[in-house]
Amino acid sequence: MTGEGGKASVTFIQWHRVPCSKTLLSPVYILNVNCLTLRTMEDGGEVGRQFYSIGEQFDMIMVCGECRQRSREASRLYQLRYPDRRHPDNGYFHRLAERLQQTGSFHGRQERPRVGNRQMAPAVVNAVRENVVQNPHTSTRAVGRDLGIPYLRAHRVLKKYLKWKPWKRTTVQKLQDEDLPRRTDFAEWIVDQVILNY
Repeated sequence: MTGEGGKASVTFIQWHRVPCSKTLLSPVYILNVNCLTLRTMEDGGEVGRQFYSIGEQFDMIMVCGECRQRSREASRLYQLRYPDRRHPDNGYFHRLAERLQQTGSFHGRQERPRVGNRQMAPAVVNAVRENVVQNPHTSTRAVGRDLGIPYLRAHRVLKKYLKWKPWKRTTVQKLQDEDLPRRTDFAEWIVDQVILNY
């Protein structure tokens, strides 16, 4: 494959032109090779990777099951059944089935079992409450360090179970009795400026 002026010329594979989207100004050409899709833009020569969608992989697994996990037969049947789609090589069916058996996922990584909404132990909630009541100026990291729990758990207890919110004290100047006439004069001056300038 050679690239001249952003175009790729391949003698044994046909390029398919895809209509432009609103964001792309130049046409995009798509080339099917094994399980990857290579994209070349006429002016940029960018090449990107795109794998099969979950739906396509599901169909491949179903076809592979029908063919009793014989990859060549599965590849032929998939091409007959889905002529408009990209077609993987024979080995992809075997690799996909093996990955699904080992990890339980199309993505190839082990899926962790999800635990539902776990209730926080009442002892932890009470310990966090007592720690914060004793020292209201503490932080969630300090609470976690004192109790030997992760600080995110302390934060969750304060927010979700105790419904407490952080409050930061801000000190500002105190208004005195002699400040009232000055504030009134300033407000009148602002009104006069607005009338003069608009």
